Amino acid sequence: MKILWNCKDSPTCSSAYGKIAYYLIEPLAKRFPLAVLSPVGLTYGKLYFGGVPVYGGLQDITGEDVALEIYRREKADVYLTLA
Repeated sequence: MKILWNCKDSPTCSSAYGKIAYYLIEPLAKRFPLAVLSPVGLTYGKLYFGGVPVYGGLQDITGEDVALEIYRREKADVYLTLA
């Protein structure tokens, strides 16, 4: 079961959302195939964090403008949002 997780902020951000992403990406990736959408702090980009692809957003700070495209590209089964 592959997960696309919209965690709002990149794990490189010092915000609370960024810290949650920083500490949860690797443990989640050990249990499930994972891709992450982080529209804040990673606009128009992609990086790998602990081997996990982390996608940035475009115009919408919630990432909803790219979420469906990334969901399809990653062939995810589940879309999770940290709100």
